[in-house]
Amino acid sequence: MTSSALHICINPVSAPQRSRAIAALCEKLTDAEIAYPGTNLVLHYFAKDASGIT
Repeated sequence: MTSSALHICINPVSAPQRSRAIAALCEKLTDAEIAYPGTNLVLHYFAKDASGIT
């Protein structure tokens, strides 16, 4: 089985509003369907859940 995507996971940061901003940016970057240079792999960004951060 061959994957056509490269998954990039970003850890949450200390402030919840910043983590939400990072998550929104990840969504926009993923929607752009950018290929990793020199490959056919599409970059899929996501941010880990920050619910445990206070």
